[in-house]
Amino acid sequence: MGVFDDVAGQARQNLAASMKKEPDERQRISGELKVAEQEQRQIIQQISDRAAEGRPRLAALDSLEERRAALEARLKQSPEAEDFGEKIGKLKAEVSPEAVELVINSAFYYLREHGNTETKQPFINLVR
Repeated sequence: MGVFDDVAGQARQNLAASMKKEPDERQRISGELKVAEQEQRQIIQQISDRAAEGRPRLAALDSLEERRAALEARLKQSPEAEDFGEKIGKLKAEVSPEAVELVINSAFYYLREHGNTETKQPFINLVR
């Protein structure tokens, strides 16, 4: 089990490092959505200021509203980020030390009983 813990720990670290390097699709879309909402608030403020001065409405708000709606739709469609640490924890809970020992013993038995005595290598039958 110690080897399994080491391998699982290293896999978790590698996965976490790669996930930190690359923002997922949901984070990227959320960032774009925040920018669009901030632009929209600024334009609404400009419209309010223009209305107070008696000037006409800005057309940029309509296109920004469409962009914001499209980003919200994409965000709803993008998959949730997976928690691989939780998945590895479940897998580790499902695999007992007895099961690991059985798999290792089975592999050793196969290698011992099906080995090529001349080359001292396991025999693998590629033709069926």
